[in-house]
Amino acid sequence: MIKLILIIVVALAAIQHVDSIVCLPDTCDNVRCDNPTPETCCGPNKEIRNGFCGCCKICFTYLDEGEGFCPPIVRGGPPPTAGCKKGLKCKGGICSKV
Repeated sequence: MIKLILIIVVALAAIQHVDSIVCLPDTCDNVRCDNPTPETCCGPNKEIRNGFCGCCKICFTYLDEGEGFCPPIVRGGPPPTAGCKKGLKCKGGICSKV
């Protein structure tokens, strides 16, 4: 029984490790960036943030309650460029109170 539990724990740890994003020291070496500037990423509720592995900058938009389409976070996918403001949660693609 203990052997079975140990096998399950090791298998789950391996699955988690394979599914995670790993940023190696040379990850950004061959990445071309279109880094936003304050002029191209301007307006209310916007800020320049780090993108995938910190290789490039992205223009991130904070969405208000009931606003826009908040994209779901896809495991293994790129970081989102929009999300709900603090205190709000994405439900059915719309930002709403928690």
